[in-house]
Amino acid sequence: MTFDREIFKKTFHSFHEVSPWLFPALAAENFLLAVRPFVVLHFSAAVVDGLYRGEGEARVLLQALWLSCGVLAVEAAGHVLGCYVEKTKQRLLTEQTRKQLEKAVRMDYQLLESGKGQELLANMKRGRFQHGDPFEKLIQHTGDMLSGLFGVAAALVYIGQFAAEKLAAGSGAAGTLLMFGGFLVLAAGGVLLTVKNGERHNRKRFARFGKLTAQNRLYGFYRQNVFQNDKYGKEVRIFDERELIEEEFGKIQKDNRDFIKGIGKDEGSFKAANSVVNTFLSGIACLYTGVNAYRELISVGNVVKYSGAVAQFFTGLTRVAAGMADLRGNAPFLRQHYEFLELEEPESGKEALPASDVVEISFEHVYFRYPGTEAWTLKDVSFRIAQGDHIAMVGKNGSGKTTCIRLLLRLHRPEKGVIRLNGVDIQAYDIEEYWRLLSVVFQDFKLFSFRLWQNIAGSGAKREEALWKALADMGMEQRVREMYAGTDSCLYREYDEQGILISGGEAQKLAIAKALYKDAPVFIMDEPSAALDPVSEAQLYEKTNTLLGEKTLIFISHRLSSCCFCDRILVLGDGVLLEEGSHEQLLKLGGEYRKLWEAQAGYYQAV
Repeated sequence: MTFDREIFKKTFHSFHEVSPWLFPALAAENFLLAVRPFVVLHFSAAVVDGLYRGEGEARVLLQALWLSCGVLAVEAAGHVLGCYVEKTKQRLLTEQTRKQLEKAVRMDYQLLESGKGQELLANMKRGRFQHGDPFEKLIQHTGDMLSGLFGVAAALVYIGQFAAEKLAAGSGAAGTLLMFGGFLVLAAGGVLLTVKNGERHNRKRFARFGKLTAQNRLYGFYRQNVFQNDKYGKEVRIFDERELIEEEFGKIQKDNRDFIKGIGKDEGSFKAANSVVNTFLSGIACLYTGVNAYRELISVGNVVKYSGAVAQFFTGLTRVAAGMADLRGNAPFLRQHYEFLELEEPESGKEALPASDVVEISFEHVYFRYPGTEAWTLKDVSFRIAQGDHIAMVGKNGSGKTTCIRLLLRLHRPEKGVIRLNGVDIQAYDIEEYWRLLSVVFQDFKLFSFRLWQNIAGSGAKREEALWKALADMGMEQRVREMYAGTDSCLYREYDEQGILISGGEAQKLAIAKALYKDAPVFIMDEPSAALDPVSEAQLYEKTNTLLGEKTLIFISHRLSSCCFCDRILVLGDGVLLEEGSHEQLLKLGGEYRKLWEAQAGYYQAV
C-alpha cells in the first residue's frame, strides 16, 4: 500500500482552510504528550538516587515537588491545546460534511442516479459507519505519529546521556558502539515488523469493508424503512409478515456479527503482535540497564530513567510505524471523499435565456440509452412544441415518455441528436437559469418534513398572495387554514410532533400547487395523479389545463381519457415516436393510439 501524497496534500489543505493553526496545535499537543513520561522519568530518577544515597529529606521532597509541578504544567498546557484541537476538529468534520451534502444536491443527476454514484455514496456511508470518519482518523493517526517522533527524539537524548555515562565510567568505546549498533538493529527490526504488520492489517480491514456494500444497504433498509416507517408497519401487521422479516433481518444480523467477529480477531492479532515486539525490545533494554547498574556503570536512579527512556524509544518507534501504516490504511477512505467531491456537476452554458416567456421546444433526432445498458431507450425521436401548446405523451410502460421529460429537464443528456429551446441547444444555457423556465410535477414527487410554505416556495421568499392563490386553485386553501399554524405548519412528524399527516390526494394537490406557484412558462405533469381514479384524474387535468391558460403544457398519462383536451398527442412505443396528432385525428388513423383507446374503453364498458 503506497503513500498517497496527493490525497494527503488535499487533506492538509482542508485542514488549513478551517484553521492554519490546527496542525501546529496538534504537533504541540503531541509534543507535550511525548515529553510527559520523560519529565516523570527525570525527576523519579533524581528521587530514587536521593533516597539511595541518603540525601536530606528536604532535597528529596523538593525533587518530588518539582516532579509534581512539571507534570501539572505539562498536563495543563496539553489540556488547553487539546481543547483547541478538538474544537477545530469538529469544525473540520462539519465543513467536510457540508461539502458532501452540497455536492450531493449539485452534482450531475445522471451521475447521482448511476451505479457509480450510488456505489460511491454507499461505500462512503459504509466506511464512516464501520471505520469512522476518515478526517477524524487522520487527525488521530497523525497525532500518534507525531507523539511517536517526539518520543523517539527525547529518548535519543537520554540514550546519548546513557552512552556518555558509560564512557565516563570506564566502559570501552568499542563495547559501547557495539551496544548501540545492536540497539539500532533491534530497533530497525521492530519498526519493520510493525510496519509490515500494520500494512497487512489495513489491507485485510479494507478488503473486509469492501464486501459489505450490499449488506449495509439491506441493513439500512430494514433499520430505516421497515422498522421505523408506518407505511411498512401496516403491511407487516395485516399480512402477518413479522416472522418473515425477523428471519430475513436475522440473516443480515448474523452476517454482521460474523463480520464484527472477524474484525475483532484481526484487531486482536494486530495489537498482540505489536505488543509482543514492543515488550520484547523493552525487556532487553531493562535487562541491559540493570546489568550496567549492577556493574556500577550507572546509578540506581538512572536505571529507572534509562530503561524507561529505551522503553519510550521503542514505544515511539511503534507509534510512528503504526501511525504511518494507519495513515496509509485511511487513505482509501479519504480518496472516496475527494472522488465524490470531484464528480462532475451539470454542464452549464453561457447562452442568454429568452427575454420573454415565449418558448419553442424541439427534439431533433434524439437517441438515448441509460448508462450500463445497450438497448436504446429513445431512437431518432423528433417533434416540436410551440408556445402555448398543450401536449400529451402516451404509450405503454417503457415506451420512453418519462425519459423525454428527463432529457428536457437536463437530468440526462442525449447520446445523439439535440434538444433545442428557441433554436438553441438547451445544453448551451446556464442550467440554473434554464431550470427556472420549467415547472414539473413528477410521478414520484416528494414533499419534505418542512413548513408547508417551504414545500411550495422552496428556497425562494414567501410570496403570500401567490402562495394562497396556488392553494386555492388546488382546493387546499380551507384545509391549510384549519392547520395549527396555517402555512407555517410542519408537514409530517420528523421534526415536529404536531406535524400534519396529509393524505395521498392532499399531497398530490400540494405538489401541483408547488408547480403552479413557480409560475414557469413550461408546465410538465409526469403522471403525478396515477393513484387517482380516472374521473378524478380527468377533472384534475382539465382544471390544470384551464388554470394555466396560454402556458406550454406537457402531460404524461396512461389514461387516454385525461388527454382528450390536449392540442396534440404524441404516441411513443419502444423508444420511437409512432404517431402524432389530435385525439380525433389519431382515432381516425387507426394505429397504436386507437388500439390503446379501444382497449381502455372496452375495459370500462365491461366494468
